[in-house]
Order: sequence, then structure tokens, then C-alpha cells
Amino acid sequence: MTKRREIINYINVYENEVLVGKIEDKLESIANLVASASPFERFTLVDSFDVLILKTRGNFLDSVPDKRLLKELLVFLVPLRTGEKELNPVVYKKVIKK
Repeated sequence: MTKRREIINYINVYENEVLVGKIEDKLESIANLVASASPFERFTLVDSFDVLILKTRGNFLDSVPDKRLLKELLVFLVPLRTGEKELNPVVYKKVIKK
């Protein structure tokens, strides 16, 4: 019997145009990142092919090209913003620089 391995997809996180790491490609992770951002942070999230997922200005969404993703993300983001749910720490996977 072989063990089935779960494949986890990650998205690249740039803070003020500098790659800071990767987070799990889950709506909860993205919402926690956006909601926990300080007013001075600007995040850009891209997939492994460098396709833009979203951009933020502080803890506000600035650009989300995929409107379906925006609608799905707001389901998680609004309760974090209104205090209905607590923020969870964002866990980064380190990026190995070559």
C-alpha cells in the first residue's frame, strides 16, 4: 500500500516589490495576509507562472483581475475585517535564493 501525498500549491508573495516568500494557495491564507497588512505594506501575489493574482495597498485590495476570485475571497475577508473571525498568522515558505 502506498501513501498518498497531498500536493500543496503555493503562490509567491512580494512585499514592496521584493519577494518575501510563498504562502499556500488557499483563500483563507490570502485573506489573512490582506487583512493583517499594515497601512505601509504593498503586497503583490502571483502564481508560479508570474500571473497576477492580486495587489494590495495596505490592507485594502487594489487590483484583483479575476472577479470570480474576488467574490470568493470576500467571503473570507469580510468577517476578518468586521471582527467576526480572528486573524490567523500567515505562514511563509522560505524562498531559496540562488
